[in-house]
Amino acid sequence: MIDIVDWRELVKKNKYHKPPRAPDSLVDLARTLHDEAGMGYRTIAKRLGIRLYTVRDWVRYRRRTEPPKP
Repeated sequence: MIDIVDWRELVKKNKYHKPPRAPDSLVDLARTLHDEAGMGYRTIAKRLGIRLYTVRDWVRYRRRTEPPKP
């Protein structure tokens, strides 16, 4: 199973924005599973324990739209 690290360790505190609820590594994993492994949104959501609509929005870059890191 995936080891999810506490978001406080991953995100620098910013008084104007709430920290993300999921780490960037989880978003990247969902996008990779969809793009490279060809998994559907429902399968990814069940495996990661995330709502289907959240996975859909991540994969379609509606949320967490920052460009991929090199």
